[in-house]
Amino acid sequence: MNNEEEKLNRNHSHHKHHHHRSFWQRHKIWKWVLIVIGLFIVVDVALFGKMYFDAKKSANSTYKQVKTNKLRNTPDLNNGKPFTVLILGTDTGEYGRTYRGRSDTMMLAAVSPKEKKTTLVSIPRDTKVAIPGYGYNNKINAAYSLT
Repeated sequence: MNNEEEKLNRNHSHHKHHHHRSFWQRHKIWKWVLIVIGLFIVVDVALFGKMYFDAKKSANSTYKQVKTNKLRNTPDLNNGKPFTVLILGTDTGEYGRTYRGRSDTMMLAAVSPKEKKTTLVSIPRDTKVAIPGYGYNNKINAAYSLT
């Protein structure tokens, strides 16, 4: 090697050793990948939090306490006598309706505490019945709104 080449090699190798870059300068791609992942996590946490609180608010707003008559006969479960309960799923009168609504679901539950047995019977909503004061050709789901 001649003198010129040796100088070039020394300067070149010497030049390599003088560059001291920080970790983040050497790994710019990793820096951006971590930033993007961090932003993704922050956005996901915010979205899931909003969805959770919206669902909780919706569930709480759909619950309405039922007004009950305190003079109602309530069965005494300790004496073991059988009793029946009529279960109605009623139309809520949404969309500006002011009438009481009709019963969409009707079930009769017969409970026998001694036997620890409950029997459910579903009543089809289009069953034709006589409703006193309203004639003989009515659907049973109209009885709730008429009485």
